[in-house]
Amino acid sequence: MSLTIAILIIVFGFVTVMVVISNYFSYKEKELLLKEGASPEVAKKVLLKSDSDQPVTKLGNLRSGVTLVAVGGALTIGLSFMGFTPALLGGLIPLFLGIARIILYYILPDDDDLNL
Repeated sequence: MSLTIAILIIVFGFVTVMVVISNYFSYKEKELLLKEGASPEVAKKVLLKSDSDQPVTKLGNLRSGVTLVAVGGALTIGLSFMGFTPALLGGLIPLFLGIARIILYYILPDDDDLNL
């Protein structure tokens, strides 16, 4: 029992440390950009990497939804061989997130109507 708790503490501690380090380096990068004379808008765009080749569109929701449904379905089928245990959530969560993304694709207005 205590071994399980120790492993959980190590895993969550590692994730927490990685998030803190990532945020620190993002802060330092933005600080350096501003010090070198970049405007705050440019610094934000560089850090968010919003100048990517693939814009965020309605079709992006469909792509990620189909991918999540495929991964979630495969995990659900694979984990169902272990029986109906809480491990099955590892497949059901991405499956339903993918279904939600596909529903979002049909709910959102068309990209042409957004005046991007």
